[in-house]
Amino acid sequence: MNISDAKLKSWIAFIMRNKTEIGTLLDYFDPRDIENGILTIPESFINSGLKMRIMDHLQDYVDDYRIAFENNRIYLHLKLHLKQIGPIEAKYLIGITDFRFSDDCRRIYGTFQEEVKSLGNMLQAMALKAACSNSTCLQKALRFTNCDFIFVDGNRIMIDLDRFELAQKVPSNLELNYVECDNGYLKLNFNY
Repeated sequence: MNISDAKLKSWIAFIMRNKTEIGTLLDYFDPRDIENGILTIPESFINSGLKMRIMDHLQDYVDDYRIAFENNRIYLHLKLHLKQIGPIEAKYLIGITDFRFSDDCRRIYGTFQEEVKSLGNMLQAMALKAACSNSTCLQKALRFTNCDFIFVDGNRIMIDLDRFELAQKVPSNLELNYVECDNGYLKLNFNY
């Protein structure tokens, strides 16, 4: 890989501007993978390393979350609280169908299955059932919360990573491609 003077300067400037965050996050990655052009993201990076940043975006509705990477699927377990419906437990199984991360688009496309149950009283459980009739609970929740980075159509999902500030800081000529999702790791190869 040839790195031009401009690319090298761009990377060094990016690292310097974000040195505090980068220093903390580097503990989650293996330098040997990076040398081989593989970005191996452990579930602990998302469950712990990015938790505060993620919860800042979702704190009005999400009490807690857990993510797992197994068998080319992403398992997402959410503890939610919605004013009229009360506490909810939601579990999602997401299969990645397309992963685009390049200068013009940073999005994850997939399909999902959901299992949602009320943790509240009987009236709240009935309200949840009524709210989720004729669509998935995820569709209703996204409409209710005005979420601007997840889009759902039936059982298809698109996550727009460009809506996150951190994605905007990544140099535009970094390209990531999906490899696999297994044994607690999401693997991507990268080109710059």
